Amino acid sequence: MNTESVFFRLLKEDDKEAALRRCIADLREGRPSELTHLVRQETFALLPGSPMPYWVSDAMRRKFKELPPFERAGRTVKQGLATADDFRFVRAWWEVAPERIARGREETWQGKRWVPFAKGGEALPGDQSPGYTDEACCLP
Repeated sequence: MNTESVFFRLLKEDDKEAALRRCIADLREGRPSELTHLVRQETFALLPGSPMPYWVSDAMRRKFKELPPFERAGRTVKQGLATADDFRFVRAWWEVAPERIARGREETWQGKRWVPFAKGGEALPGDQSPGYTDEACCLP
């Protein structure tokens, strides 16, 4: 397969329709914008599981072929803390009394069921704290 696909990355554009029209017009004139990605489809096969990160450069995709995989010989990659229901299990700092927030695992055994939690993404006012019970092995 030696086919090139066209992708438009309009995630940050407020007026996506207008942005798409501009991208298409620019592409027709032979000057693709920074929002336009032309990618050879076979380069996706270089990535484990063949995801389609069209915004990643060919050089970066080649690294998956050239370098050994990280996840091997006893090394695994896992997701960190995830609640699967943030509305239910995560609270903003001001919703939890400071004396109920644990500063280490041992304090969760002493009845402090809330721990600091850096969720990622854009910062939220006051950050967040998920609740724990029973030695941090089950959420309330």
